[in-house]
Parts: sequence; C-alpha cells; structure tokens
Amino acid sequence: MLWAWMWVWVAGVAWAGRGEAQGSLPPSRKFNIGGVLHDNATERHFTTILQDINFDGVSVADQTTLYEVTVLHHGSPIAAALHVCRRLISRAVFAVVVASPPYDSVTTASVSYTCGFYHIPIICTHSRDYIFSDKNIHVSLLRTVPPYSHQADVWVKLLKLLSYRQVLMLHSADTDGRALIARFQSAARHSDNEKGVKARRHHL
Repeated sequence: MLWAWMWVWVAGVAWAGRGEAQGSLPPSRKFNIGGVLHDNATERHFTTILQDINFDGVSVADQTTLYEVTVLHHGSPIAAALHVCRRLISRAVFAVVVASPPYDSVTTASVSYTCGFYHIPIICTHSRDYIFSDKNIHVSLLRTVPPYSHQADVWVKLLKLLSYRQVLMLHSADTDGRALIARFQSAARHSDNEKGVKARRHHL
C-alpha cells in the first residue's frame, strides 16, 4: 500500500525528465515531497521509500532527486492547516502525502482544502469517506483506496449469486450512507441477462 502512493508521483517526475534531448545532460531537478504523518514509524517508512526511489536507477529521471518534508500531526484541523502552510507550503512542496489513521478524516479534509487552494496535489492513503470523491471540493486529491460505497458492488454480486431477490437495507442518513444505498440500487437493477435485487431501505 505504501509503495503504491509513492510510485504515482515518481512516475510523474520520471516522465517529466524524459523529454531531454539524447546525449545531453539534463539540468538538476530537486522536488520536495511533503508528508502529513501520524507517527514516527510512518515517517521513517516515508523517508526510506523516497531514498529507495532516488537510488534504484529507474524510477526518476537523471539528475532528479526527491526530498522529504514531513509533519507529525496530532492536533485539530485548524492546527493541521497551519502546519501545512508553515512547514510544507513554505518549502515549496511538489506534492503532499497524507497518511493519518483511518478514522481521522478531518485531518485529510483540512490538508486537502489547504493544498487545494494552492493547487498542490495530495495523495491520501487511508480515507474512504465518500465526500473525498467530490472533485468540486477536493480538487487535487488522489486516494489509493476506494470509498466505502463501493462495497455495494460486492454485496450485489453475492446476493445475485445466492439468488436473493429482495433485501432490507439499513443505512445511516449521512453522506456515506446515501452514497452506499444509491450505488447498491444502481448495481442491483434488473438487466437483460439477469434478474435484479429489490432493496427496501430504512435509514437509522
């Protein structure tokens, strides 16, 4: 998982450096990669991955180096935004990786709002809330895990395999609950080659 979000940006940096004319030495490129992390172990892993990428000989273009700029955050969303501005944006980061605990979506949102204002790309490794799929709000956020609502696809396939034709869905009345039931109903509709699954819905 942690390799996945690093390789996304490495590919972009490497591709940017491939346009140099053959036989010429490309200019030196240095990119600061920001990290909003939640513990020392994650910070060490983040640093190790960047070092591995820099020296594996294939991931980045010649004369290109990635440097880590990290923040360990355990405070409020406002504090997260201040940390991003003072310690990451001030260092002209090329992109920011957010690796907070899975339950801490408010930190991700705060970082996304702040970096989005400056058009700095964000990679999120954990947040599965549906709201982060809204590109009108989170304009520069890329996440490596799907939203919770995508679980509905698996449920529908399982129900059809077991020949269920009707189910009762209990869901929350928040954004994630509404997104999940909408996706479930869309996937469960009757098609030409198979019967659908009818869902009666009740929200909690």
